[in-house]
Amino acid sequence: MVDERGLVAYRIFHRTVKTDPPSRRDFMSNKDLGKAPRGDELRDPSLWEGLSVMDTLERGVARAEQFQMHRSFVAELTLPIGGLIHWKRTGKAQGHFTVWGNADAILACVTGVIDVNAPEEGQP
Repeated sequence: MVDERGLVAYRIFHRTVKTDPPSRRDFMSNKDLGKAPRGDELRDPSLWEGLSVMDTLERGVARAEQFQMHRSFVAELTLPIGGLIHWKRTGKAQGHFTVWGNADAILACVTGVIDVNAPEEGQP
């Protein structure tokens, strides 16, 4: 998306997801999923209402590999600037952000999915 000045009007993030294609549930907050707050969510309840995302594909893949028991895909999100979805740099991990918005609206912003477990090109 480009604004009236010709500037890029979107931001790309990456989130680990369980399936390809991702489901609405992949973009629900821990609060919406009925999970008790934990970690930083206890100190900042707004984090409990948001989603953890990374700013680059490489960091998204590293996060997926870190939690591989649970997830094996990374969804690319192309989020419009100035819309109903908001984000902020959060946490201690480099490139970590929290995104807030309606799960259906975020799901509609998925522009690609990477299989973390797929063999690299040229690999058996």
